[in-house]
Amino acid sequence: MISREDVWKNQRLAGLVKRYHTWPVIREQNVAEHSFHIMRIYLTLFPNKMSLNVWEYILRHDMPEQTTGDPPYPIKVRFPALRPVYDEMEAAAAERQGWKMPDVTSEQKRLIKICDMIEMWEFGMEELAKGNAFAECIVQSVGEWLGKESTEVGVFEQVLAHIGNMSRMMQRGS
Repeated sequence: MISREDVWKNQRLAGLVKRYHTWPVIREQNVAEHSFHIMRIYLTLFPNKMSLNVWEYILRHDMPEQTTGDPPYPIKVRFPALRPVYDEMEAAAAERQGWKMPDVTSEQKRLIKICDMIEMWEFGMEELAKGNAFAECIVQSVGEWLGKESTEVGVFEQVLAHIGNMSRMMQRGS
């Protein structure tokens, strides 16, 4: 018999964790797909800021969700006191899986988070293009967050250009 511990330790299964499990979506997305798209976006926007640690951070950042689940974004925003608890749970889950989160600079972490949020925005745009009206508030709130954060970090023009290109592509239905 396969034990829960075996499942929680399995890094491949970590990629199969479903995202948006509390939100109506037309198409499901998993952690592996999400991480791939964050890497694609980071390499597109910030190729000169790539390092092995950044690559590993992006690859592994949601793998602990195999144990903790994927806390919905609105919950993270509304209840910031949960962040330290989740950080502790995710560190324990990573250790159980046999790794620890690599060190990245605070600048790299902010750029990764921007790419993570761009990926959420892109997924929302894809859902909107397929007719999911429930994605409109995702696109709007994430777009507002990206505007503020990318301005603060000094990458607004790059983010705006990327979002503009993706928006035009989605409107064409490509």
